[in-house]
Amino acid sequence: MKALTILDCTLRDGGYYNNWNFDRDTVNRYLQAMSLCNVDIVELGLRNDPLDKTKSNFQSTTEDFLLNFDLPNNLEYGVMLNAKDFFNLPNDEEVKSSVNKRFLQKEDSVISLVRVAVHYDDALKTKPIIVQLKALGYKVGLNLMQSNGKSEESYVTLATELYSWDQIDVLYFADSLGNMDIEDVKKINNLITAGWKGSVGFHSHNNKGFALANAITAVRSGVKWCDSTVTGMGRGAGNVTTESLLMELKNLGLHDSDLSYLQASLIDFEKLKTSHKWGSNIFYQYAADNNIHPTFVQTLIGDPRYDEHQVFQFLQNLSKKSSSSYSTNDLRDSIYGSNEEKQGSWKATGWLEGDEVLLVGGGPSVKEYKDKIIKHLKNSSIKVIFININEYLSSEIGIATVVSHEMRALLDSSKYKELKHPLILPMKSLGKKIQEDIKDLDIYDYGLNLLENSFLIKPNSTSLNWQLSAAYALAICTQAGVKKINLVGFDGYDKEDMRFNEMEEVILKYKSLESAVELFSLTPTLFNLQEDLL
Repeated sequence: MKALTILDCTLRDGGYYNNWNFDRDTVNRYLQAMSLCNVDIVELGLRNDPLDKTKSNFQSTTEDFLLNFDLPNNLEYGVMLNAKDFFNLPNDEEVKSSVNKRFLQKEDSVISLVRVAVHYDDALKTKPIIVQLKALGYKVGLNLMQSNGKSEESYVTLATELYSWDQIDVLYFADSLGNMDIEDVKKINNLITAGWKGSVGFHSHNNKGFALANAITAVRSGVKWCDSTVTGMGRGAGNVTTESLLMELKNLGLHDSDLSYLQASLIDFEKLKTSHKWGSNIFYQYAADNNIHPTFVQTLIGDPRYDEHQVFQFLQNLSKKSSSSYSTNDLRDSIYGSNEEKQGSWKATGWLEGDEVLLVGGGPSVKEYKDKIIKHLKNSSIKVIFININEYLSSEIGIATVVSHEMRALLDSSKYKELKHPLILPMKSLGKKIQEDIKDLDIYDYGLNLLENSFLIKPNSTSLNWQLSAAYALAICTQAGVKKINLVGFDGYDKEDMRFNEMEEVILKYKSLESAVELFSLTPTLFNLQEDLL
């Protein structure tokens, strides 16, 4: 049974969700569970430059830090090293010096295994790193990231060269983009072992829900080391879960474990999963199918500014370019698009010159104050503009409905035909289906561009940091020349809700504009607005 080595890397791979900050009691319960379940190796985290004080606890795993935990004696401990950290060093002596800054001699260390992570195409650059780690006495693994989709000759040639070094104890191939299936796993293992005669390891990702099947296939194909994480906690969609892997391996008679010992730790990590929401979904599956790095997905779905429709749009944009490596610049380009400005065909300038307007938001206070709102309007010349379809007030009292979001337009398109006034929306930002559905309606086409940190208002368009109809409506009213903007239904959210912070940011940014018009909320609001309650 010990012919198979199970390496649990929860604290390392899972750290991408909580910045490697794990509660001490959680870690100790986890370590105890790993010990009792007969896991062989625990990868405690990354080993970054100890002089970099911006790196936290399990991201640096200094020897002093690790001594704060109850480390069972029957477990072996490892850390992971990112090879790219050394690639800019001028020579092998500098590499040696940098390795020595991070590691003690093995006999003086808590850890005995160091895994070097490197992109497949850069594997041969790691030799001086590995040589020095071996000189310090460590067992060394080489983790080939993004190892899918290479030529058959490449696998054999690379594996043969790496084996000739006689320095690497285990050679891993990793499903970094989560796009392998069982046939890929079998093929890659067979090709690697044509040139590599030592132990082979496999690291799965669950982007397409294949992690467990791939891991079992790897073991059945002869892989001797297999990674897992508790509840699958890991970058992007996460990994094969330790609990499911151990269960299946026990059923196959390949590893002996008692999963009852895992329960206390599972409770801890299920709480973290509820908070951080890793796991497979349609976005990770799409990313895997289109060779998009999972960190793009993790970043997008973790940002409350973007709904599911927008996330999918941005991933589609990423699929049109090489996105197998994460880049903040590429992410920004996928969100904000090219520098080509989308101008509308309608000019808002002077449309409501000198008028007072009422913007109607979707908050429940509109229902509560409905009678007072209608009474107030009867005694004034205020122009009413709806932000999206409103379920509380009749559209007959309005002069326009403002829509900025494609998904909202898609959901409400059937209701637009009932409106007695124009729609104001950015036609060039909408899909062809919606454009076709509303082509016969009275449309004021005012352009909308997503531009980072912007609130620019022009005659035919606005450039905003947010695709929010409220911000779009403020831009339109301002360009239209209104003298005062009243608001109803801008109730706000719980202050812990990121949507609250987003709308507060809109209001603050708008107020800072030289062209800004005074804003008054006629219904109670949690936002930073002057109230003039009805």
